[in-house]
Amino acid sequence: MNDLSIEVSDLRTLASGLDVDSDYLLARVTEGDLLLLNYRPQAAAFPDEQHVVSERIVVLAGRVALETAQQRVEMAAGQMACIPPGLSHHYAADSDGQVLVLFG
Repeated sequence: MNDLSIEVSDLRTLASGLDVDSDYLLARVTEGDLLLLNYRPQAAAFPDEQHVVSERIVVLAGRVALETAQQRVEMAAGQMACIPPGLSHHYAADSDGQVLVLFG
């Protein structure tokens, strides 16, 4: 990904098109962190953040929205967002779900 925007993939659709017991490489990571987060609606948006490595956010349950200065992306369970290094973003105040985040 060369541009600074959030790309969303529907993992359920992607997986349903695979042959049984076949692999699909989502990302190659040599080092990184894997986090589990729980979001609930807030009075105000979460603070902006940006990272020096790629960030992949997989929505496990509920609905989560990510915002940048130019974009709002809403995701549901089974979708994954890819955020390039250096892109300032935050979780929207109305996010209500559980996510798995992979840095690297």
